[in-house]
Amino acid sequence: MPCVKLARGAAPGALPPFSDAIDSNPCGKGIVTTINGVDVSAANLCLWHWALVNGLQKLQAPIVFGP
Repeated sequence: MPCVKLARGAAPGALPPFSDAIDSNPCGKGIVTTINGVDVSAANLCLWHWALVNGLQKLQAPIVFGP
């Protein structure tokens, strides 16, 4: 399952408009399913977005990725 967050700059009305050719697009990656033995799959976030939402201090091994 891919990450559910919008790509940077893809929000409606974003200036300048999002361009896949030049903008970083971290989404579409597989989601993180467990972090340090805790199920986090309900958030449907890739590692990058999970760390942005929850903070790097909570990012502890082992980390398991979904498809």
